[in-house]
Amino acid sequence: MSFTHLHIHNNVGSKLDGIASLEDYAKRAVELGHTHLACTDHGSLSGWYDLQQACTKYKLQPIFGLEQYVIEEKEMLEINSEKKRRRYPNQHLILLAKNEAGYKNISHLHYDSMTLEGRYYYRNHSTIEDIFKYSEGVMVGTACMASPFARLLKEGKPEEAEKLFLKFKDVFKDDFYVELQFNELNDDRIGGLENGQKTINNFMKGLADKHNVKKVITGDVHYLNQEDNVVQNIAIAMRSGFTKADIEDETKKTFQIESKNLFYHDVSDYKDFNKRWDYGYTDEEIEEWCNNSQYFADKCDYQIPERDHMIIPAVTADDITKLNDECYLGLEKKIKEGLIEEKDREKYVKRLEYEKGILVKKGFASYVLVLWDIFKFCSDNKFMVGFGRGCFLPNNKVQMADGSLKNIQEIKMGDYITSGCAKEEIVKNVYEYDIDEEIVELTTEDGRVISCTKDHKILKVDKNKREYESEKKYSVKLSNSWVEASKLEVGDILVDINLKEIYNNNKIMKKEFKKYKGKVYDLNINSLDHTYNIEGLSVHNSGAGSLVLYLLNITKIDPVKLDLIFERFLSESRSPDVVMSYFKELD
Repeated sequence: MSFTHLHIHNNVGSKLDGIASLEDYAKRAVELGHTHLACTDHGSLSGWYDLQQACTKYKLQPIFGLEQYVIEEKEMLEINSEKKRRRYPNQHLILLAKNEAGYKNISHLHYDSMTLEGRYYYRNHSTIEDIFKYSEGVMVGTACMASPFARLLKEGKPEEAEKLFLKFKDVFKDDFYVELQFNELNDDRIGGLENGQKTINNFMKGLADKHNVKKVITGDVHYLNQEDNVVQNIAIAMRSGFTKADIEDETKKTFQIESKNLFYHDVSDYKDFNKRWDYGYTDEEIEEWCNNSQYFADKCDYQIPERDHMIIPAVTADDITKLNDECYLGLEKKIKEGLIEEKDREKYVKRLEYEKGILVKKGFASYVLVLWDIFKFCSDNKFMVGFGRGCFLPNNKVQMADGSLKNIQEIKMGDYITSGCAKEEIVKNVYEYDIDEEIVELTTEDGRVISCTKDHKILKVDKNKREYESEKKYSVKLSNSWVEASKLEVGDILVDINLKEIYNNNKIMKKEFKKYKGKVYDLNINSLDHTYNIEGLSVHNSGAGSLVLYLLNITKIDPVKLDLIFERFLSESRSPDVVMSYFKELD
């Protein structure tokens, strides 16, 4: 006896219409001796990554699926009496990927359901014709009481349901199966059908028997344990804007899942449901239909390949040659325009070859050409383009060379500040950006505050190198670490450029993440270490620059003139970091 759930919802892809995690399901699958785990969320593929992770961890075969919303083509055009597009009840079908072709086809189908005209209306829909178009490598299950077949039955059109059934059999052949489900909804609550789910089961079973299509038991799983149905209804209420009190108030009409048994079943549960709700099937039939689920599960052998590098679409037949050609065209153009002096050609060529070597070695030639294509399009179509990153918020105070403090937004090119290594250095450039993102705010024991973007690096004392001399004071064996602000923790001690000894008043006492929309600033310092300070605490300036991007006109900053270091953009341990903003002014 074997069984696999082929119809299952989780807390990632089904938007509160499913509350268990795929890892929870994977654990239970292993406990019950199941070999596969499916993911079939409503109109969403967002659970697929978690599915792969859970199945890898628990040594299960993943089944990448989708419970897709289905719409008839004629319904996309119908207008109601209020001159609005008519909204029909949702219809569902289960789609499962057998192999890589099926994985790609379901992905294509889902993309089309989001983008093609008429497909997205409250939900992302596919037509029957869309599903037939992407049939290769895909298996189809008849889904639940909201299937197109069940809808036609409820509308009193069993002959049309059979015609549609035969169309699916003709396209999908042995990869088409009938789903039989067991729940307590065996009265007229389902579209006025006498005996509800039982009537739908018997109709679909009749079609399957008549046309030699395999039958499979599916659980339409939404949560892990039977008692979780209470939490599931609360989740549905949250999604619908209701409260728990609304659910308990019988005078209020709140949407709830009427079945209270959509948990992760095993074969014995179906035998129990069959008797408890008087479906009238034999134990032998139950076992056969459960075994059939394994028959279809065993057809699925696809796993997302492990990747040791970023997979990027090629722009040309030979992106490495294309990148080289465009860079040297850009170099010649900038020399001709006087932006680069002829006498410096050798210096620029040396830097260019160095950058290209790392880009090609790490497989990022296509990445740069994709950026080039995007920004060229923006430029050709008069889109405004600018940096989309920043560093320190206004009113962060920088210690100047004379020891005074000055707000970062007031600093000008040519000002002298104290670097993060306590040296007098000149400001070569001041960058001002607009951001709308989460920032981090750090407060030290003596009340100094640093507020900056989460990726800006700050110099921290290496705890493993401290030699404590007293309760409040200790020296450091010349070992500090540059750490991103978001990764610093309460209790970490920051390096103060004014102190030979490191005191506890440099200790972080408070760390907060806050939403911020507004200006941020960064300084480019004329020093080898590219550092400055905020209130005497050592910080690193952005300092990143790429000659390749400059020559391709992706950026307007010459990193050679400004002494910006390529390794902060891309190195053996760092992926490329290009975040730009662009917009077009509309009339």
